[in-house]
Amino acid sequence: MTSFEHLSNEIFYEIFEYLDICQAYEIFAYFNHRFRYLFVESSLLYHIKLDLLSHQSFQQYCQHLISPNKHRIISLRLANPFTIDRYFTFFPLDHASFLNLRSLTLNDIESDKLASLLTLLATFPRFVSLSCTVEPSVRNLETIHQSLFALPVLKYCNMTIKQQYPVEFVLPNPAKDCQPSSIEYFISQTRYTPLQLSNLLLRMSRITHLSCRVLLPYWVTSSIPSIHLPHLKHLSIHCHISFIQSEILLYAIVAHQLEVLHIRAISVSDYLKADRWEQLITIRFPCLRLFDLQYCGSFYTDDEYQPLIDGFKSRFWMERNWSFAHRCYPYKQSTWLLFSSINDSTENNVDLEEIVVFDSGARIDVQSTHMTVSTQNRMKSTCVFSIDQLAKIIPCERLTRLTVLNDFPIEDIIGLVNISQHIRSLVLQGYSSKLLSLANRNNIQQMILRGNLTFQDVQSLMEAFRYLKCLKLTVAENDLELILRFLIQHIKKQAEHCVLHLVGFLDAHSLLVRRLRKVIDFEGYANSFTIESISDTAYLWW
Repeated sequence: MTSFEHLSNEIFYEIFEYLDICQAYEIFAYFNHRFRYLFVESSLLYHIKLDLLSHQSFQQYCQHLISPNKHRIISLRLANPFTIDRYFTFFPLDHASFLNLRSLTLNDIESDKLASLLTLLATFPRFVSLSCTVEPSVRNLETIHQSLFALPVLKYCNMTIKQQYPVEFVLPNPAKDCQPSSIEYFISQTRYTPLQLSNLLLRMSRITHLSCRVLLPYWVTSSIPSIHLPHLKHLSIHCHISFIQSEILLYAIVAHQLEVLHIRAISVSDYLKADRWEQLITIRFPCLRLFDLQYCGSFYTDDEYQPLIDGFKSRFWMERNWSFAHRCYPYKQSTWLLFSSINDSTENNVDLEEIVVFDSGARIDVQSTHMTVSTQNRMKSTCVFSIDQLAKIIPCERLTRLTVLNDFPIEDIIGLVNISQHIRSLVLQGYSSKLLSLANRNNIQQMILRGNLTFQDVQSLMEAFRYLKCLKLTVAENDLELILRFLIQHIKKQAEHCVLHLVGFLDAHSLLVRRLRKVIDFEGYANSFTIESISDTAYLWW
């Protein structure tokens, strides 16, 4: 074989399996007639992944790849609300066109749009997998959950409603003759109350894997009925409730075949009472082969936590070969304990999925790759973090997103970014020119900034962060036209080297949108730039 082109079609099909079909199309489709045939005439099934694209690339994919091949799409991933809106404007969802659609992933979809899509998906005979994150202004929660259960062949559901506290909604108890949901895998970062979760599980008797968060708001006092889950094998719960409430919930779950139990807990030291876990496991989960407990909390003295840790060294734990390790880190006036199960693969490493550090009313919350900093109220924080000590507690090497929900000293924010070398997304509630000191951090690709940025602020920002792909911001309205004209000229000057494809103007009222359109029309760029309003954000796309 002397040429890459001499490889068989079958080998290229295997290569395409490892590539996003849009990437494969861009690489191969215009190489020669044979490669173009592989896309437009073959029986190849498509995995479509549309991240943030330029307007031109999006139009090309839609016209030449997606439109004539909708019946070949088996999985579809839309990475942001703007892409979601544009895609379904071009291609309304119907089962006759998307005959083979089996999997759908939607990031940051509005709840109303999700409710409408779920109604349509109920007619799709092969649709088995749904993953989505839902925007915080959540309505129709009861309708959304009921629609999930109505999907006839759905097996996998990963749905997260992005909210800091549980949203109050009630699902009525299912009727005795109610058909159980087909869902077998249910994964959610939504913060359900115990009662909400129990009402969901009463409809999912076929479930085998469950991963969720549970938080108890002050107004909930209802008891939890027994939940029979005969097929449940894996259970993972992130507990934001008292240990007693967790016990009530776990005792209510009748799952004698449960094999794996993951518990994530913060702050409440009762979760380290080994004798209570022994009793619960013995009574409720006799087939359990893996117990994975992760805990993060603060203590003032060693005498407080050492007896709790020693409780996990009894014969009960030794017989099951369940081992635990811990690490202690000083932070200001207290000691933070990280406690975790270990196995042969982790050795003695204590790598927690969730770590929460409280500091003078401030809260630093690490969940997987996302760090969120907030306060208990909306007042500006006067807390000064001990960055060097935090760097020892927080798994900085895995963080890719930093969200700051309140107004913190900019020096603290810069310090947090500097100890997290892989931050790609930054969300802030204010703006300071000191942020420009992060200009050497060229891996930052997305920023969301509130704080009424001026024309000079935007100029400096674009000069400093040349690798931004998406920018959302609030601007000083007196500078709106200046900012828009600057962005247009900046984009035109960069031409094909410009990686920024989307700018969102937050808190955009109808008058602001009209002003944006007027500038675009006056400058003669109506065919090059698209302005679209989604929720309270006006997007400029090119």
